[in-house]
Amino acid sequence: MGQTWTSIREKFWIIKGGAAVRNIIAKRVFCRKRNAARGEQFIAKLPSARLQVDKPPFASVGIDYFVPYFVKQGRSMAKRFGCIFTCMTIRAVHIEIAHSLSTELFFKAFRRFVGRRGNVEQVYSDNGTNFVGAERILEEELQRFNQHYIQDQLRQRNIVWHFNPQTASHMHGA
Repeated sequence: MGQTWTSIREKFWIIKGGAAVRNIIAKRVFCRKRNAARGEQFIAKLPSARLQVDKPPFASVGIDYFVPYFVKQGRSMAKRFGCIFTCMTIRAVHIEIAHSLSTELFFKAFRRFVGRRGNVEQVYSDNGTNFVGAERILEEELQRFNQHYIQDQLRQRNIVWHFNPQTASHMHGA
């Protein structure tokens, strides 16, 4: 506004010209876009699992599958899926191979992961049917295990499973 009003005043003196220039500039879309204040990017709050630096790696993990790869098995080609486990704190990655997207094969990959990396306290995943089924199986096995062995022993750590909302794969900071 200042530059426009200054260049007009070099040749003409308009009574209440500043207000007139301001009104005209406010109506032009190009000027409004050019003079608009910069937008601020809002950052969502990180889940507490992303901020726990005192925990060991892979205490909190995010789980997802990635695209199938075709491998040669004998004379035929077979699909293999990668199950990726990411540490929520230090962002380390662990990949296990799953032969299909079934709940049983995911659970086997999860057991291999836990056997290699240690106990998991929190799991974050999307609402895939294999993940929901694995969480249900895990709860049933933990309840059966707890009923038999833990009554006189130390308390066992349970795994807390967090699911993203249906259309929000960007949730949980991963």
